[in-house]
Amino acid sequence: MKRSLLLSVLIFIASCAQVTSLNMQRHEFGLQPNKIIWLQIAGFTEEHLALLKYDYETTQNTSYFEKFTCYGKAWDYNLYKLRPSSYEGFFSQITGKKNIRSSCDDFSQKPFWSYFEKQSFSTGVFETQMTKAQSIYRPQCKQNKEFLKTATVWKMQKSSNDKDFFHAETKQFYEEDKVYYDKSCYTGECFTQLDKNIASVHSMYKSGKNRYNFIVRDFSFKKAIESNNFTKAKDILSKLNKLVFYFQDYVQTNRDTLFLVTSAATKDISFPKQGKQWKEYKKKSKYIRSQNGNLISTVMAYGARAENFCGMYDNGDIVSRIFAGPKQQGLEMKFVNPFK
Repeated sequence: MKRSLLLSVLIFIASCAQVTSLNMQRHEFGLQPNKIIWLQIAGFTEEHLALLKYDYETTQNTSYFEKFTCYGKAWDYNLYKLRPSSYEGFFSQITGKKNIRSSCDDFSQKPFWSYFEKQSFSTGVFETQMTKAQSIYRPQCKQNKEFLKTATVWKMQKSSNDKDFFHAETKQFYEEDKVYYDKSCYTGECFTQLDKNIASVHSMYKSGKNRYNFIVRDFSFKKAIESNNFTKAKDILSKLNKLVFYFQDYVQTNRDTLFLVTSAATKDISFPKQGKQWKEYKKKSKYIRSQNGNLISTVMAYGARAENFCGMYDNGDIVSRIFAGPKQQGLEMKFVNPFK
């Protein structure tokens, strides 16, 4: 009798237990992210992964970009342009606003990390080589200081002064409201590999922090595509793929982390058809060229609250999906959601 009762209880418990999944992967719904890692890749679309996938020994091999939990699409327009620049698209993404003009007035908007101040979130922004017009650091704009007042900025490019450097192999403490330049770019050419550089800075920056935002802004991939330098584009994408693995692996042991990859001002590539043309493309980069920009951009999500990023929505709605949680379970953010 006791055995029958115990067996019935065990069967009942087993029937109630449910391992949830999303995109055929184990996933826990409703987790509130305490760490947000956001990789912004200008010009990137999923089809660019063909640069990697069809170079593997077998098509069964996959890139780490193919291992995200949730995939979405974001309309790229704003109030003034049907096809905003990558800078403007990324600015809409981090502010949740559509009135972006590529002017100093843009910095009058509040970045999403400003709403975390009361909850002791630290924010770091790592920028790869880019023009002054593409950078989030604009000292000539008086509003810029307020915009970045709680953030640490790293720039992977040559310094305009002789202080505040960082190096991938040097352990150091990074201060808020400061801009650090890559010492390996001192001559103008950067000698530290992109993926190793970012992983090293992240590893040092996260130390001792329970809550933080870490944003990476890359414009080098788009630049390589626009110049039809597909050998360089493939090399950059390969390094970004390694970086994606690094962050996905980090999420595995830090379940309260949301990892996002977004693009803006995406550029299609016209790949060769097949056969001899594809062989010529691989050997000499023939039969391949960049095309016009698209009207929609890529979103990939992994980890805490990744389920919010499936589907189609506006570019400016990405941030609101970080804050949104199922209210019926008491999992919404514990402060006023500014993006309602």
